[in-house]
Amino acid sequence: MPARMNQPALKQYPEPEFPDEKARRAYRHARESILAAVESTRTGKPIVEMDFGGAGLVALPPEVGQHVALRRLFLQNNDLTGLPPEIGQLTALVELDVSDNQLASLPPEIGQLTALRQLRLWTNKLTALPMEIGQLSALTVLFLYRNQLTELPPEFGQLGALTELYLSYNQLTALPSEIGRLTALKHIYLSHNKLTTLPSEVGQLTALTELDLSDNQLTALPESLRGIMELTHLLLDGNDKLGLPPELVARMTEHDAAEGYAAVSPRTILDYYFAMQQGERPLNEVKLLLIGRGGAGKTATMNRLLGLGFVPGTDETLGIEITDWTLPAPGGDPVRVHGWDFAGQTVTHQLHKFFLSHRSIYILVLSGREETAQDDAEYWLKLMEAYAIETHRRFEAGTRKMILEVKLPSPVLMVLNKWEAGHTQAKVDRRALEEKYPWIAGWVETDCQTGLGYTHGKVLLPERLAEVVGSMEWVREGFPAAWHRAKEYFSKMEKDYMAFTDFESHCVKELGVPADKVRSLAVVLHRLGIALNYGDDPRLCDTTVLNPHWVTRTIYKVLREAPRDMDAVMTLEHVAEVLPQEPPHMRAYVVELMRRFDQAFPLPDKESQWLVPARLPEAQPKGIAEEFGPQVEGATRLRFTVNPLPRMILPNFVTRTHILSDDLAKMRWANGVVLELNKARALVKADHADRTVTITVTGESKDRPTLASMCRRELGSLFAEIPGLSPREELQVGPDDWVNVALMEKMERQRFSHVHMLLGGEVSFLPVLQSLNSITPHQARDPSVSKPSVFISYAHSDERFKDELVMRMKVLQAAGLAGEVWTDRMLEPGENWNSSIIRNLENADMVLLLLSNAAMASDYIQKTEAQKALARHKAGTAVVVPVVLERCQWNLSELKDLQAVPKDAKPLREWRPRNAGWFNVMESLRGKIETMQAKRK
Repeated sequence: MPARMNQPALKQYPEPEFPDEKARRAYRHARESILAAVESTRTGKPIVEMDFGGAGLVALPPEVGQHVALRRLFLQNNDLTGLPPEIGQLTALVELDVSDNQLASLPPEIGQLTALRQLRLWTNKLTALPMEIGQLSALTVLFLYRNQLTELPPEFGQLGALTELYLSYNQLTALPSEIGRLTALKHIYLSHNKLTTLPSEVGQLTALTELDLSDNQLTALPESLRGIMELTHLLLDGNDKLGLPPELVARMTEHDAAEGYAAVSPRTILDYYFAMQQGERPLNEVKLLLIGRGGAGKTATMNRLLGLGFVPGTDETLGIEITDWTLPAPGGDPVRVHGWDFAGQTVTHQLHKFFLSHRSIYILVLSGREETAQDDAEYWLKLMEAYAIETHRRFEAGTRKMILEVKLPSPVLMVLNKWEAGHTQAKVDRRALEEKYPWIAGWVETDCQTGLGYTHGKVLLPERLAEVVGSMEWVREGFPAAWHRAKEYFSKMEKDYMAFTDFESHCVKELGVPADKVRSLAVVLHRLGIALNYGDDPRLCDTTVLNPHWVTRTIYKVLREAPRDMDAVMTLEHVAEVLPQEPPHMRAYVVELMRRFDQAFPLPDKESQWLVPARLPEAQPKGIAEEFGPQVEGATRLRFTVNPLPRMILPNFVTRTHILSDDLAKMRWANGVVLELNKARALVKADHADRTVTITVTGESKDRPTLASMCRRELGSLFAEIPGLSPREELQVGPDDWVNVALMEKMERQRFSHVHMLLGGEVSFLPVLQSLNSITPHQARDPSVSKPSVFISYAHSDERFKDELVMRMKVLQAAGLAGEVWTDRMLEPGENWNSSIIRNLENADMVLLLLSNAAMASDYIQKTEAQKALARHKAGTAVVVPVVLERCQWNLSELKDLQAVPKDAKPLREWRPRNAGWFNVMESLRGKIETMQAKRK
């Protein structure tokens, strides 16, 4: 008691005015909690963390300043308009969250929080920061996005410990030169501001790895940016005045990265930009894509555009025919047109990144005599919308209002072919289509046989095409003059391809391109479709394709002209039959391209055989209806409804999930597949007439949710690759009753136990948790369940094993056991791949070392990846598992003390069948992950 008498008396503060009684009660409750916390310090058991998030506070009781032992204070999601000066007395505070409030300013006393490490102030109404903020010498993370800041004080440069700075969605027009003093800064986000320039001092941020400047008003970049050698991410999209092509600054999605598509490296972007500053020339190029169903007259239309007249009896296009010609267009020099005449089949979505590019104009050819013209127009326009529309969601600066930004596809000319007099003409509601699809650039009635639309008629197609092309600003877009010669040089080469070393030699010796700029030039030419080089892919990087047409022609030739005995299983002998003129290494290159584009995948236990989904039989196998039909009770049934439903969704699903159908090879066909996981089986089937993909899962109830989850994840991933698609997912809950899965998931997050719905004509209560558990294991949806992240180390010659392991890990991800799986295929091209690998290895919870003779001979794997993994294993911060692929000397290294898989370290290559070895590996990994999860509970 005497000790308490020595404590200073608590200071009393008058209550402020409140808008209502609810706010008064919230304030009083917070004040009582603070006083109780202050009292806790007197008893020797201090409360060091207080959370008033979402408490309805309009003011923070000043008594908080008397709780000097407080270390963490959470005030997010309230209606605070300010902080009391007494906040500065919390000198022990290390974390303060005042995000999502109404703060208009910060008190100068904020600078007294010298122990503060994290400060979250996003989504407020701050227009300025006090200069005292520079006194926060311990601050490492500062969140200020979604405010109304117009400038930063010079004292900002005193935040020497800062590593992460979030300033997106403000009103900044400039940065102070003092920002260059933040030498510990690794990540800075400045998107959606009003920056027009950057201070040259930004180049002093030598630790910077990520710089987001997207959606500003930049007119120039400082050359000092080139000195930031650690920079791996540079976002500049939405700064049109910089003159950078969208192909170079477009963002990559998470799935793009997983599939090996990489964003352009900062070095390449900066090399291109500064080459432009030395002079530029108009690009004067455009892609013309003719699309439409077979028999509509696309080839005849192309011939007419080329001035070849009408050629009767023209064979149907097989795959793609590509023709270049020069088109006189208003606004400048003639434009080089790259004309792509597609076969009637749907454009495969693996290649849409290349085909449906920004630098395009479309001609949709419809048969003017067919009653299906309206439906055909809807289908192809919806497909364009799905593939080519870009949508971005952002918050209006300083508010919580969501804004949807939409970038329309390239323009399309609608051609009604076979429109000759004397024949019934199709009825097409042109005005309704124009309202629905505003990128329609006009209508032209043609008849290739009579010359309508070419030699006579109300509108001539060549003239209309020239007008539209001439009005497209990016057709005249600048291109670095210093690189223009290289572009022309390679585009005129008669060779289809060459080794990258030869490409490099031509650049340096013949064209005078500096050796350190060759890789950047290669990336730019690749992005523009002039000369392809997959520099991020170890299987393809050694070859440069000078003629992009060669890629499409050879792939389609293999798909369409392969011998009959090939069926859906392809060998190098089959490829040799189709491509006898190509040398063996280029036939192998074609196969690797097909793998990259998901057109083929290797069969297990067969080193030189690949399944080609596009060659799968059309007919559904016998017995499907008996095993999965509506008469089968207890089955889990889902459906995705999507319009349009791209033709290659199911073949690609077969590709992505082949490990679950390898033992059921006869159960794969063009529109369906049967998968098997333990004692559950799933039928996944596309119905293009109904525009649905259905999933039917049968078997033991303990295995069905994981298999259903695996199917849902892969289909969702495929649909997500096409941004414009909006699939509706439903779960069958009655013979004719379906419930929206997204609604159920939302209700689970909001803690609703049941949903009201009509079942069999009666209002019923449907249990939310039980319904969702039938299609996804509960722990896969529960964010509180630890899901260890995985890093895979491997030699590039073992890519095949790595690919199979990644696919098998998807089962553990679907079960809610594993989190992100990282491999170096997710790397972006550039100088700093080493730091990216190390960063991801150091952040992983589990490291899998794929061991082979190649891996043991790799200095990088042994001296960097394996050493760092072992250090983390010894420190207890990660679990390291050797996966033995073949007989090698791994047990003579430091790895010998680790428990390897498969069982008894028997190499995977020696298991027969190999699937048995993989089963053993995955069961071992499952056990290790479950042990890790149990320790974290």
